Amino acid sequence: MNNDKLQGSFQLDRSRNATVQVFEHLREMIVTLVLEPGAILARDELARYFKLSATPIRDALTRLGEEGLVDIFPQHVTRVRSVDIASAREAHFLRLSVELEMVRMLSLAPNPALSKVLLGLVAQQRACLDADDLKNFTRLDLAFHQTLYQAAQLGARDDALAMQYLVPGWRFDNKRPCLVR
Repeated sequence: MNNDKLQGSFQLDRSRNATVQVFEHLREMIVTLVLEPGAILARDELARYFKLSATPIRDALTRLGEEGLVDIFPQHVTRVRSVDIASAREAHFLRLSVELEMVRMLSLAPNPALSKVLLGLVAQQRACLDADDLKNFTRLDLAFHQTLYQAAQLGARDDALAMQYLVPGWRFDNKRPCLVR
């Protein structure tokens, strides 16, 4: 892993589990392609970056492996996994199916406050697109979908929400608005 990929500073919140924080931070970096497929994740470099011992780093990498985001070769290397196109298509289909049903359910009891929040998030996303700010676009897109899940009382789902960003060749279509090939 190149040290330039570990930009900025990581601030550990001592009131939260360190492993969870490392997992969340690395996961975001992978999903937003800061850490690209094939990137090597050296535990010693990660420990220096996070200013933590090897144990929370190892545990976070194990969780990333369980999610299919990294390949771990014991005693050798940990690498960001390449995108499995078939799995990405399946995840996209499932997400679309669930979210269409959610929107149908939510439309049965219109909520002007929810509509205002969602429209505000979409407007912010469009501004990010205009500014070529993919990082904040992605953050706002996740917030949009989490807001939908919460409004439908399905919790804040974020495990598969970012799959669309892992598939090269997708772009945002301002006319629809959605991601298209």
